[in-house]
Amino acid sequence: MAMEHQGEFAPAVFFTLLAELVLQFWGDGRFPRAWITSVQVPLPKKARPAGVEDYRTLTLGCVLSKLLARHLYVLLRAILPPLPWYQAGFPPGRSTYDHIMLLCKVLDERWRAGDPMCVLALDIKAAFPSVLRRELAEVLLADGVPPFLLNRLVALALSDATSIRWQAGRTREVLTRRGVKQGCPLAPYLFTLPLHAVLRRVVAALPRFRLDLDGADFNPLVCAYADDLLVASTRYEDVSRFLEEFAPRALELGLALNFRKCEYMERLPGAVDPGPLPRPVQVAGREVQQVAKIVYVGALLTAGLERRGVAYYRVVKAQSAVATLQPLLHRNPLPPMVVSRI
Repeated sequence: MAMEHQGEFAPAVFFTLLAELVLQFWGDGRFPRAWITSVQVPLPKKARPAGVEDYRTLTLGCVLSKLLARHLYVLLRAILPPLPWYQAGFPPGRSTYDHIMLLCKVLDERWRAGDPMCVLALDIKAAFPSVLRRELAEVLLADGVPPFLLNRLVALALSDATSIRWQAGRTREVLTRRGVKQGCPLAPYLFTLPLHAVLRRVVAALPRFRLDLDGADFNPLVCAYADDLLVASTRYEDVSRFLEEFAPRALELGLALNFRKCEYMERLPGAVDPGPLPRPVQVAGREVQQVAKIVYVGALLTAGLERRGVAYYRVVKAQSAVATLQPLLHRNPLPPMVVSRI
């Protein structure tokens, strides 16, 4: 909060006492139970949720804990090296548009050259709530996070008592043993760090792969938006070996692949009709669905050069966004300055 606005909300002495209180708990490395107690609010992932897996939870927590979490985030980013550009999820200056443009360019150029492309989209089951906290702390320590900072991170962001709010009631509080809290300023960064550690080990075992995006031909190619992973290569053996290496290593951190939602697509220029899709196929001994199109970070990737289907998908998404936003904007009109920036 800017200093000139503090008097509008409370006397100056309040902020002085608050700062002293926060510094005391920060120095001790132990925080009040109220600071680490949270409430989980289930939000549906789809219009008609049919089970628990169709919901994600958003964490409501203490404002002071979120301020400290933001401070921890700044300190961690000053210590740890930036993630390579394969990861587009949440780091400042990254955009999904970069990945969409890169993927479309690589796929189209390979098509024009007559090269086949194998594309594998991986889905991690309940990714954020499933990370094992002990293994996450070990990854941070191995990457050079000082014990002093790690202890405060564990005490604040990786230890909590939580309950679930549903309709007009709440469940009893339970202590959580795994996962990062979606809604916490640290959550996206804390999730991508152990995932990056897994991918580093996978790439170390597969010499043809690399995680930076400064190669000459981007073959094979790894892209990620937080927990959404996509692998593309001109060789089927590449995507098969990647899956074979990634699945058990990710499981060591508590991240299990949902093979029912993993998708495999082939782009074969000049090939005959592959038959009805989707259909189950075996990749690295696991059954996944071979499909004619994959949606990655909002972009539609197709097995051919079917521009009509891509344009139709974009129009439908735009109509859905307008239908969702229109009632909200009627109730909460945006200031003219915001509209002009959009």
